[in-house]
This record gives sequence, C-alpha cells and structure tokens, in this order.
Amino acid sequence: MKTKYLCPHCKSTISIQEDIILTAKNSRNEKGIVLLHTDIGNYTSKKSPGFEVDYNEEIEFFCPICSKNLEYKFKLGLVCLLLIDEDNKESKVIFSKVYQQKCTYRIIDKEIYSYGECAKKFSNPEWFL
Repeated sequence: MKTKYLCPHCKSTISIQEDIILTAKNSRNEKGIVLLHTDIGNYTSKKSPGFEVDYNEEIEFFCPICSKNLEYKFKLGLVCLLLIDEDNKESKVIFSKVYQQKCTYRIIDKEIYSYGECAKKFSNPEWFL
C-alpha cells in the first residue's frame, strides 16, 4: 500500500499518486485548487490557473470533499492532515499556511519529526501533543 493523505474531519482520501489535493482561499477571498507533493519535505506545489498567491501570504486550506477548514486546532497558522503510511500506520502531518514557508511536522504517536528551514519557528514542539 502506498501512502495516502486523509481529511482529519471526514477521513476521505485527498491524495492521488504524488499530489495532495486541497481547495484554498487567499487573503483576497479568491478560491482555487492547490496540489502539494505527498513527500514530506518536498515543497513543490501547483495552483489552479488564475489563483494568485503572493510570497509569504497566508492561505486558508479546505478539504475538497467535506469543505471543512483544515487549520490545526491547537495552533493558528498551521494546517493538519492525516497520513496513512505503507505499513498502514496513521500519523498527523502539520504544515504552515504561509505560502512558500518551508515548515512541516510529522507526529507519530508522541514522536515529532520536523522538516524545512522554517521548522524552528515553532520551537516548543510540546504543543503538538
């Protein structure tokens, strides 16, 4: 089984092959589709034509199935998804809502793994747990 990403609300699969599929809204209330790479630490992304996002702009992300906001309930400015890995083990993947801010965390049980050059922005990882 390959890895798959799920919405933490409706538990629907929101990834296909190497892309996580999300709907998004920029600070000007414009909406679009954003594709994020499934490999943690790979910050490649694609946006739907006409959906403009400025560097360092905060984006609201939503599940494309249930439309619920994916903001992490314990910390503003972050998004939370569920990841099912090749061994069928579930973990949380948390990343920044700021466009081009390379900041991602993976929480497996009580272990926290950080990725990206901005991951130290949230220096106290205990709030993830």
